[in-house]
Amino acid sequence: MPKNAAKKLRIALFCSTLFQTPPENKRIIHAPLYLVQFLAEQLQERGHLVTLYATVGSRANVPIRSAGIKSLSKNEYFMWLKRKKAEAQYRRLMLQYDQRMLSEIYEHADEFDIVHIHHLNPAIAFANLIKKPATLLTYHSPYFEYEQEVLSLYKKQAHIHIRSLSKSHAKNIPDNFKKHVVYNGLKIDGYRFSEHADGHLIFAGRLVPEKGPDIAIQVARKLKLPLRIAGKRFYDKKYNIFWNKKIRPYLGKKIRHIGMTPFRQVPSLYQNAKALLFPVRWEEPFGLVLIESMACGAPVVAFGHGSVPEIVVNGKTGYIVHSEREMVQAVKKIYAMPQDEYLAMRRACRKHVEERFSLIQMVDEYEKIYRKIII
Repeated sequence: MPKNAAKKLRIALFCSTLFQTPPENKRIIHAPLYLVQFLAEQLQERGHLVTLYATVGSRANVPIRSAGIKSLSKNEYFMWLKRKKAEAQYRRLMLQYDQRMLSEIYEHADEFDIVHIHHLNPAIAFANLIKKPATLLTYHSPYFEYEQEVLSLYKKQAHIHIRSLSKSHAKNIPDNFKKHVVYNGLKIDGYRFSEHADGHLIFAGRLVPEKGPDIAIQVARKLKLPLRIAGKRFYDKKYNIFWNKKIRPYLGKKIRHIGMTPFRQVPSLYQNAKALLFPVRWEEPFGLVLIESMACGAPVVAFGHGSVPEIVVNGKTGYIVHSEREMVQAVKKIYAMPQDEYLAMRRACRKHVEERFSLIQMVDEYEKIYRKIII
């Protein structure tokens, strides 16, 4: 047994100042905030001393420190900048708010054994200055070239660790950091399994080119199948063009955009769906919708980019494909399955998530990492 296996840890957690934790608007889906709330509460139940740093009004069954910081979603100037699409200015304000919260955390660094921050910049700059306690950084987005370049500016530091969402995600972190892989988890009992499905397909995600909603539409059109599109539309110029050219012309009775779904109603998206289409064009770091769908019984047909081969079991919980043509064939195969075979696939989906992607397993892995990296 490790030397510190029985030690109760003092843990600081922080994700974002953009919203309260969890978001006060039930229509907002901000997966990292919910994951941090779940993580904090589970760690507390295990006897650890957890402090959640979150904006005023946040709710969790752990001590919360806000430093008087209100969420940016309630800041009139910030929301005005968002409406004006002044991206550089509102991102600068986000950075300044996060810096203020991080300064509060590291000012009290001696109170903690581990600081766990759920973003990358500017947290890494603070972590670079504080040798103790150790800092674990979880980044919930892909590592694009500019993030990799920023990371490469830092020398190897024994006290800075980076958690990736998948093995594929970890490949893009420079070798000057210690890497850990922890898959995201679900609160399984919040995702009711359904044996029965009607005939529609589902697409869930942001309505942007990298997520491939336009490919999902064309697959449904070619097969003359109903498709429900759940996700946020963006009004920036390039995304508006994408919407007007690739999505809006095909909407109607059969292909419907149902908009954003409140967090607590998300499981209902998948429970009656025949399958989830996941035609991503980018290196997906994890893909929470994959495990949400499978937990409810809906198999997945996905392009094999990024984390997909680590999450979907080809032929058992859905199909991994590499083109629109292959996606059409895989969906055909699902609809042609005898009922008992299809039901076995739905059950396999649920079992797969229970065995590999539960919230408890996620917390178990984090706990192991915390103990491993304590300085």
